[in-house]
Amino acid sequence: MTRYESHQKKRLTVTIVLILIILIVLVGFIFTNGIKLVINTSVYVSGLFSNKEAVTPAPKNTGNLISTLEIDNIPTATNAATITISGSVYNLDSVDIYLNNADVKTVQTAGLDNWSAQIDNLQKGDNQIYAKGINKNQKQNKITTNYDVLYKPDKPKLDISSPPDNAKTSKSDVMVNGSTDKETYIKINGNPVVVDANGTFQLDVKLNTGDNKIDITATDIAGNFSEKIITVTYQSE
Repeated sequence: MTRYESHQKKRLTVTIVLILIILIVLVGFIFTNGIKLVINTSVYVSGLFSNKEAVTPAPKNTGNLISTLEIDNIPTATNAATITISGSVYNLDSVDIYLNNADVKTVQTAGLDNWSAQIDNLQKGDNQIYAKGINKNQKQNKITTNYDVLYKPDKPKLDISSPPDNAKTSKSDVMVNGSTDKETYIKINGNPVVVDANGTFQLDVKLNTGDNKIDITATDIAGNFSEKIITVTYQSE
């Protein structure tokens, strides 16, 4: 074998070895990544043709429903020992009414949206009233705001200091002065009169010739009413 032939044989051997190495690497790559590709493709196709839908689990029923209780109608002051109050309610079986921290009335409210109750035996002066609602199944309680109710059965004070009844004057006007209780509204001959913080009031009244009837009324926040009528005779000189 010549030197040229020997050299060609070595080149062929090297080439074959390189081709084998490349084939081994290529086969290994295809084997490793090809399996992953096949698996991923199978999963994707399976997802496309699957007729199963994801099911979202239903929320658990806690059994806690919203309850509400309100007092919508209650007087701030009254001249009667008995009053009627009312309000709205939702998802409560009964409503207890408390007067001055004593449970005085129970109203059955299951299935109702509104309630009312008559409260008796208010004490003279300030009274505190609130309502408490109960849901027996859920053991829920609702309590309203505490309301103040003034029970005032007496008529308001109405004292006229001047002029005296049956007074005579030569002036064409007279100043009416008087006093009353706080939170009382005064009218003289139908005209509203300002009452100061001490309960005193005054108004200048124009007179006609002869006898003049001056009508003074007092109405307090509880609706009580007092009235006095005085006569003033005007005779010019």
